[in-house]
Amino acid sequence: MLLYGLFTLSSLYIIVVRPYASLILLMVVTIYYTIFRIHKLLLYAALVASLPSVWMGLTGLLMAAPIETSNPWSSFLSIFLRGEVGAVLVFSFIQTLNLSELASVMGRVSRRLSFAQLLTFRVAAQLLRESSEMIAIHRLKGEKTWKTLSMLFIRGEEAVQYFTEGTILKYYQFKETEAIYSRRALILQSVMTTASTVMLLAEILNWV
Repeated sequence: MLLYGLFTLSSLYIIVVRPYASLILLMVVTIYYTIFRIHKLLLYAALVASLPSVWMGLTGLLMAAPIETSNPWSSFLSIFLRGEVGAVLVFSFIQTLNLSELASVMGRVSRRLSFAQLLTFRVAAQLLRESSEMIAIHRLKGEKTWKTLSMLFIRGEEAVQYFTEGTILKYYQFKETEAIYSRRALILQSVMTTASTVMLLAEILNWV
């Protein structure tokens, strides 16, 4: 989490200063996602980020057209790359978040925070799974959307009550969480962080 966070922060700075260099960073992130076979998540993140990025790029194009008569599309491309790749990097940081490491860090601050974080993601994962199954079943039955939503709200309340009943006992039995790491992920994230740091230092030296 910390390594990928450093990679994300340094990459965001590079994107702001050198928008065309973001293509290299995007290629690095794509390789990372492909190795772990989660490239569909990258595709979804890129599609979601493309909507506001295109809108901001077109707005910048309209504003730059009267000024930059030679190549106004460069403004569109630079704004689009900043928005698209920047959003994809933030999405990738959230998607590759190590929950065990996050719980371990929170546990050093407060035991209650660590417990609440793990419980929150546990409940969220179960609700998402049950929601997808319920939507698929209702779609096959031809039920209306409002019925599906009402059932989801009811199921959400039941799940909250179910977890609340055993929370007290689980809290007193809760032990400090140890971070679980993947060696391959650590190696790849170290390489990515080193590459982005080198690019960042090169940009700072050129600026100085």
